[in-house]
Amino acid sequence: MITLMEQPRSPALLYAIFFATGIATVQMGLVLPQMHSRSLGDSAIGLLLAMQFSGQLAGALFVGRRPARAVIYGMALTVLTAIVLAFPRGLHPATLLLFGLGLGITMTAINILAGREVTPAARIRRLQILNVFWPVGAAAAPWFIRGSTRILKQPERSYAALALCTAVLLLFFALRFCGKQTSVSTQHDEEHRIRISQLALFCLFAALAVGIEASLANWIPTFAVRYLSGTTAASLAATAFWCGILSGRFIADKSLQRVSWRTFGVLSSVLCALAVCGILASHSTPVFIATAFLAAFFVAPLYPAVLAHSVHVRWKNAVFVAAGCGSALIPWLVGQTSVTRASLRTAMFLPAIAAILLATALLLGVRHTMMTTEH
Repeated sequence: MITLMEQPRSPALLYAIFFATGIATVQMGLVLPQMHSRSLGDSAIGLLLAMQFSGQLAGALFVGRRPARAVIYGMALTVLTAIVLAFPRGLHPATLLLFGLGLGITMTAINILAGREVTPAARIRRLQILNVFWPVGAAAAPWFIRGSTRILKQPERSYAALALCTAVLLLFFALRFCGKQTSVSTQHDEEHRIRISQLALFCLFAALAVGIEASLANWIPTFAVRYLSGTTAASLAATAFWCGILSGRFIADKSLQRVSWRTFGVLSSVLCALAVCGILASHSTPVFIATAFLAAFFVAPLYPAVLAHSVHVRWKNAVFVAAGCGSALIPWLVGQTSVTRASLRTAMFLPAIAAILLATALLLGVRHTMMTTEH
């Protein structure tokens, strides 16, 4: 029985930080095409983006048992490197690596902190809502860059605006969390030891859930352009996809109050696989948009729910690393399969296969006591 020593803090500040990380994660991909004064080849651009991703992936390894302290370190590193990136000569692979490292530390620690701040029964809801704000931030990034560029004249200077916003959030976070208990639940809820096989299952769940989501987000616009002959369909489908992500995470909390996580996860995975098959069978824009929404709607709650059940276990950082690997591996496999088979439609069966694999793993590889939310 957990005795609360204080009322849970409002999660608004954590949500705001996660919103800012959504902007920061996609910012470089949006800024580079606007930098007309700099001639960067595709290989150079690919290296820069790969370095940022590598830093984000490694960031999960640097979060220890004090997530609030890790948030401060991660945000401070993000602020410093964003200031460097705001200058023309600051665009360097090493800078992007450190920038990504700061983001990786911050996002991992915020997820852990948000889950620990509340009782186990409330973790799924808190993490579902928290992970709504990252895609909202990503969607707002073009507008953030446009507004910053209008004032500061150069697109890379939008990193100065990001540094300022992040510094303000860091100040508020430090004033609120320093020297205080970082959790209402960790006072009585220590990290749980689990077997390697159970940790491997959590890692598999995270890799598949994030990999499915990332592959659909990255390839749906290309699929629309290639098979529906128009950028309008791609834009509408991308919008529908992110609306599906937001809706799925908002609604998941109510659904998980009525059914077990195991049943919910299996059902969501199977329905996601069916929706992906619907995407592949689509020959009209309305059907394509509807199925893109449904695929996102069903896959959206899976990763936050996995986090809710793993933030209290030892070696949980491995789950975040696995999620990062999945987000890179499955989209890459789709691209490689498309080249090998000369058909993106065939390659897009991979997210559906991954969803079926996830459903099977949940159904057969999970013990009830491991995946049931504590009350």
